[in-house]
Amino acid sequence: MEISGARIWVTGASTGIGAALATELADRGARVAISARNAEQLAEVAGSRMVVVPVDVTDRAATVAAGERVREALGGLDVAVLNAGTWSSFHVEPWDSQLFADHLQVNVMGAVHTMEAVVPQMLAAGRGRVVGVASVAGYRGLPRSEAYNAGKAALINLLEGLRGSLAPRGVVVQIVNPGFVTTPADRPEPLPDAVQGRGRRRRSHHRRRNRQGQGRGGLPGADDDRDEAGPAAAGAALDPAHRRTRPPGRDQEAQRRVAAVRSTVIR
Repeated sequence: MEISGARIWVTGASTGIGAALATELADRGARVAISARNAEQLAEVAGSRMVVVPVDVTDRAATVAAGERVREALGGLDVAVLNAGTWSSFHVEPWDSQLFADHLQVNVMGAVHTMEAVVPQMLAAGRGRVVGVASVAGYRGLPRSEAYNAGKAALINLLEGLRGSLAPRGVVVQIVNPGFVTTPADRPEPLPDAVQGRGRRRRSHHRRRNRQGQGRGGLPGADDDRDEAGPAAAGAALDPAHRRTRPPGRDQEAQRRVAAVRSTVIR
């Protein structure tokens, strides 16, 4: 898909992958609208180049209304990037069931609400693209991330099912599965020291692979910097080669990426 001139809505765009992706898309000539809860952070990301539409994606009515505002501001919509998400560390003692509910509300229902805001119009037009930003954690459970793992697994399954339902109607569904990205401001507590230390040692390797195009379609690997993740995610999100996302058991490169993440946590 040609990025220049495309009308793209990115949720969860105030920090991290979302902010980097929106910036990369705008740099490449797309007309971009960005959403998240924090209007001030969105304004910093947007500058004068993007449309800012603050919204909490856990609010169904507000998200549907935000979709309408995005279409009005951009003159339509070609691509919706479902990137809004949350991560909090889970501890088995004391057990916190509410943490699971909170993760599912943001990471799954937030995507469902966003799709309700855009898919009906795409079906009516007979074209469109929905890009779900999931995670390798949706394929392999990582300790201390159980609530996050469950939400991303549900999101992947949802999008894989919708791909088959929407494709005959002209709407493409794609799934991007990055590894961990260093965004301290997004996390109520840091990742384990092992993850952060391993990340520092691996970054130069991932930068080199991404520059050389050796990654799977430029997908960011485990512990990537935000600045690396933006260009990589932009390429993956809009590359037709990423219409199919296979589970790690059938994909050696994805399996290697999952193993890299697991090895930083389990010793």
